[in-house]
Amino acid sequence: MSATAKDFTLIKRGDIWYARFRLPDGSRSNPKSTGETAKSRAEKWARDYLKAGDVVENENIRLKSFAENFYDWDGVYIRKKRLDNKSISQKWTETKQRLTNKYIITYFKNTPLTSLNDNQVELFRQHLSYELKLAPQTVNHVLTCLSEILKQAKKLKYIQYVPEIIKVTLDDRRPGILTPDEVQQLFFYTEWKHRISYLINLTMCFTGMRAGEAQGIQLKNIHPGYIEIDKTWDTEKLELTKTTKNKKSRVIAIAPPLQILLQELYDNNPYKTPDSFLFYSDKTEGKPIDKKVILKYLYYALEEIGITPADRKRRRIVAHSHRHFWNTFLTNNGVNKFTVQYTLSHGGDEMTEHYFHSMLDDQKPILLLQEKFFNEAK
Repeated sequence: MSATAKDFTLIKRGDIWYARFRLPDGSRSNPKSTGETAKSRAEKWARDYLKAGDVVENENIRLKSFAENFYDWDGVYIRKKRLDNKSISQKWTETKQRLTNKYIITYFKNTPLTSLNDNQVELFRQHLSYELKLAPQTVNHVLTCLSEILKQAKKLKYIQYVPEIIKVTLDDRRPGILTPDEVQQLFFYTEWKHRISYLINLTMCFTGMRAGEAQGIQLKNIHPGYIEIDKTWDTEKLELTKTTKNKKSRVIAIAPPLQILLQELYDNNPYKTPDSFLFYSDKTEGKPIDKKVILKYLYYALEEIGITPADRKRRRIVAHSHRHFWNTFLTNNGVNKFTVQYTLSHGGDEMTEHYFHSMLDDQKPILLLQEKFFNEAK
């Protein structure tokens, strides 16, 4: 519906015409400068303004003040989200706020919300990609935060419209995997320079657990024939989470040769308490081995088997490659899909729940495959 004279009034201050717009409650907005000296052009400006979106009721809101506590767990926005979506976790909101502080607020600072437009958002998108060289997925996470912030600002009538926010194209950045022969060479025919890094990489490769899950293993989680996974190490907050990524604990069967190696590490642990980390840091007491150390000695060992840094980057071999290798290896060797999903914690809520002993029995084919690698290395 086109704007009428009832939707706005014009007043002149000096040479410039100002527009006051009718608000939903019937009152009038504060005067907004049209920047025009001719009344006809001022009227056109006012009509165009109304076509663009809602009348902004408060033009003094700055991005920093609006966004700096936007994802607070007990803030208005997240409290509503928690009512609408029960699966929202506090860690999720903390991650969102961290991205907002680090990238959005750092870039836009005290920019008025009303001044943000399509061009500014596009320049921000390019800044994330080209200047900061963030991964496409990270760029999109940041842009999602910006979109949520601006949508809420529009809902509160702090901005007229939400600028266009275009996500970047995601490359196929799935980690590459080693071949079974390369895995044999890496773990059984190569002298590693760091024992704990060797053992955690070995464990990840032959169980498929995530790096954070392996780092989070405590002495109390080691049992005869299996490892209990009930927490994960948060690399951002440098602490154990209260539960795993999918909020479920699980047991992972381990073959005798792997159990012997882990038991040696267990017995030689300098801290000895049930809460001590199995893969402990030899630099910082009370912390697990740092992921940078895990990667550093993995990359050294890869070079020893002929995978150069250039080859590694081209093939995208990283710590998470262990998980993809084990998933592929189990699947290719005919292990039951449900067992693979359970072991790697890939299944959703629809997956049938098994009892504890049933799950260990189900993993017998996995034990045989673990032993196969160790036996072939003899």
